[in-house]
Amino acid sequence: MISSANNATIRRTRRLRKRAERVKRRAFLVEGHRAVRVAVETDSGVELLLHTPAAAKRHRQLIIDAEDAGTRVLEVTPHIMATLTAAATTPDVVAVVRIPLPAAAASGPTLIMAGVRDPATVGALLSTAASAGMTRAVAVKGTADIYSSAPVRIGAGAHFLIGLLQSPSLEDCLATAKAERVVRLGTQGPPPWSVDLSGSIALIVDDDDDADGDVAVPGEAGARAPLAIRAAVTMFEARRQREAG
Repeated sequence: MISSANNATIRRTRRLRKRAERVKRRAFLVEGHRAVRVAVETDSGVELLLHTPAAAKRHRQLIIDAEDAGTRVLEVTPHIMATLTAAATTPDVVAVVRIPLPAAAASGPTLIMAGVRDPATVGALLSTAASAGMTRAVAVKGTADIYSSAPVRIGAGAHFLIGLLQSPSLEDCLATAKAERVVRLGTQGPPPWSVDLSGSIALIVDDDDDADGDVAVPGEAGARAPLAIRAAVTMFEARRQREAG
């Protein structure tokens, strides 16, 4: 069991909390057994799995599956695990996973995050996109790093379920998108259930708090739901329409 913060593997793993290190090594940290299980089950390039003694019993099958897949598995103390995360609650499993190659342009509904700066919102958007059947998610420059702690933790495995891409600009993103139509979520506009969202749409979401859109989610008495909730309503309405044919 590793109990020293000066252990070479621990030091190397901890450095992945910094974006420059993630870019350099093309790897990122995945926290929590649910997201790590998705990474293992989808054969997403799990290089290292660290777990606490408690996790050895609680998540025994996950550890066995990771070892069977050729992943290096090490046990660490809870104190060491706490040094690897910025979360308020320390996870009992953390993995180092390779950043996937950019998703190729393909037909299917796409979420475009155009300058969504809050990391927690980015994580919620990715999780919802995966649940709602979006095939790709694109982070335009100015959006919080999709491979930083909060988006990965809140995404809960979404990073391994949909294609991910980072784009230098919205214009560049739209030029390569294979979408039948582009739909922007605004704060003013018709509700999603009154707009045709079936087929391969490109749904643009951003931080603009006062913008006309192709769709908008109405609130009571002028109240406005957070961006992640408005986007979730829109993405699940698009899924309903696709399934309805």
